[in-house]
Amino acid sequence: MSSRMSFKRRWDIFCTVIDNYGDIGVCWRLAKLLVQVHQQAVRLWVDDLAALQKLHPNTQIDQAKQWLEGVEVCHWTSRAFDMVSMGDVAEVVIEAFGCELPIQYQQAMGQKGEASCVWINLEYLTAEPWAAECHGLGALQNNGVKRHFFFPGMTKGTGGLMCEPDYEVRRMEFLNSLTLQQRFCQRWNLPFDGLDDAIKVSLFAYENQGLLGLLDAFKNSSRRVVAFLPEGKLLNDLNAQLGLSLQAGQTWQTAQLTLVVMPFLPQAAYDELLWLCDLNFVRGEESFVRAQLAAKPFVWHIYPTEDQAHFDKLDAFLAIYPTLAILKQANVAWNQEQWHLEHWHTMVNVLPELLESAESWQNSIKQLGELSENLMTFAKKL
Repeated sequence: MSSRMSFKRRWDIFCTVIDNYGDIGVCWRLAKLLVQVHQQAVRLWVDDLAALQKLHPNTQIDQAKQWLEGVEVCHWTSRAFDMVSMGDVAEVVIEAFGCELPIQYQQAMGQKGEASCVWINLEYLTAEPWAAECHGLGALQNNGVKRHFFFPGMTKGTGGLMCEPDYEVRRMEFLNSLTLQQRFCQRWNLPFDGLDDAIKVSLFAYENQGLLGLLDAFKNSSRRVVAFLPEGKLLNDLNAQLGLSLQAGQTWQTAQLTLVVMPFLPQAAYDELLWLCDLNFVRGEESFVRAQLAAKPFVWHIYPTEDQAHFDKLDAFLAIYPTLAILKQANVAWNQEQWHLEHWHTMVNVLPELLESAESWQNSIKQLGELSENLMTFAKKL
């Protein structure tokens, strides 16, 4: 019997916004899947409603509680749990990315007891082998409740990736419909005429010293390049490096490059941008996952850490990702904040092969099962 038919629980998901939109992006998507696909009752506790508003424009940042797409969204403030009791504790509690639950809530969990409360730490995504080894393990906490570790992943033995049931239908409809593509471009004030003759690239990354080298490669491309740059860190970086003041709705033309500055997109619209483009630059975790599902070649900018541990994550992923060496080299260079002309010149010539490998990878990760479904099964067994 499907978990969505036989398992109905109250869930609390706790999220602190650290990596801009990655943390809240993952938690918001999970909350929607649990409510809309699995018919669960979900409260999403988030400390930065402005970040959620970027992903869901109807979010009211001055509201302590509100309902969005069936999810009860609650503002997680320092006083939110002053009067919490065990009756307020959900039956399944998700601590996203080790955000540390409020101490009052932890105490109420202890009063409720482990038999009535499942505590799951949803971890960061990594392809490193230890993730599969640690997936599902648990450890007793000071409040007497065991905390279990759930690892998203792209390898066997992990929790898989999030994907909506109708995702592939929507993707193929978009790819096969010029009308839908034109409608998307019109909605976000993007050029549509002449796109077929250009290489389309989306640019979503942290600040990167390799940006000017990348744009120089686009300028000198053998084919025309249309690059879509959303508002955010990379646009601010570009304006600072070139002394510009570009903003959403403006276009910058130079040689073979047309740079289109666009608004920061809600989640569903961002999927369509990934589908529209031939190559996607993505960052963090949420857009990294969506790029894989989009079955298009991509370059991943990992959130950089001072100890350089992010290169271990990159190496682990590239070791399992079945693509050409040039794309792997480009991923390494971009995370080293570099870009070389030969990267782009070579990639232009092998775009069909890169697309084929991206499609193959999408098929393989779908075999792992979908994360929210796997999480439901995991919670039910505890």
